Amino acid sequence: MDPLALFQRTMAWFTPQELQRDLHTRKRVQMFVMSHMFGPIIATPIPLFLWFADPTPMPHVLISAASIYAFWPFPALLKLFPRAYMQLAMFSVLNLTFCILWGTYNYRGTSSPFLVWLVLTPLLAFMYLGASWTARIFVFAQFTLGLGALYIFYLLGDFPSHIPVENMVVAGVLSALGCNIYVFMMAAYYSSVVDSQSELIREVERHQETLKALTPAKDEAERANGAKSEFLAKMSHELRTPLNAVLGYSEILLEDAELDGRGEQIADLQKISAAGKHLLAMVNDILDISKIEAGKMSLHVETVDLDLLINEVRIHRKAAGGQERQ
Repeated sequence: MDPLALFQRTMAWFTPQELQRDLHTRKRVQMFVMSHMFGPIIATPIPLFLWFADPTPMPHVLISAASIYAFWPFPALLKLFPRAYMQLAMFSVLNLTFCILWGTYNYRGTSSPFLVWLVLTPLLAFMYLGASWTARIFVFAQFTLGLGALYIFYLLGDFPSHIPVENMVVAGVLSALGCNIYVFMMAAYYSSVVDSQSELIREVERHQETLKALTPAKDEAERANGAKSEFLAKMSHELRTPLNAVLGYSEILLEDAELDGRGEQIADLQKISAAGKHLLAMVNDILDISKIEAGKMSLHVETVDLDLLINEVRIHRKAAGGQERQ
């Protein structure tokens, strides 16, 4: 399996579903998981060197190592307790600050090569927690209290010197190298996150430009649709006036023919009346389309004479030249 694909699957597995819905939260959680997976590996050479270089490594080197490897359980704890992400992130930053200050105190104080790692605490805190006021206050408080505690220990007495200064060169190189590798790793990942977000922003901008281009076409289509509706409404009203006259006269002639007993004319007049009513219904349907588009359509419930309706259909089919189905 591709190592990159395996790494991405591992990151996705440790990221709880509840924290994957929001893009920004998911990226912060993934940075949290990645830093806790690789951080102890990068820092491993430091406690190993101190263990062999320090004549009396117990218990301070063991405590430093325990603090470093305590970062590994955090992804598993996040998987088990996704709602406690903020608390886990804060505790992780506190643990990192303690680890750095503990090494600084035990190995030459403010001149310790491990003090350079302290710049990581605000960086990681903001990566994990975002730029909220809670994160800002937390970062400032823990950073200030940590340095304050280190200064108080300095006032109370000299810092321990477990390893001679000439033998601390290797520790300084390892510390600077590990810190730079860690910063490089996090910066590279953060850069990839920014690039992906920039691509999303560019995609949104392209969609906005497309929307701006489509807006005039939509307005033009709405104006054309309005003109069409207006034309249909006017045409329908113009057609109804002569149709009403045709229907009115056909009914009058039909009544006269029935009174005079002119049977040969009654069928023709019924066809004329049925055709006129059918055409009037079509005109009314066109008016209904205009009402529907304008949102003014109303529903009228009526009782239908089924026999009369069937008879009108039969008469209309005869007038249209159709053959009545037996």
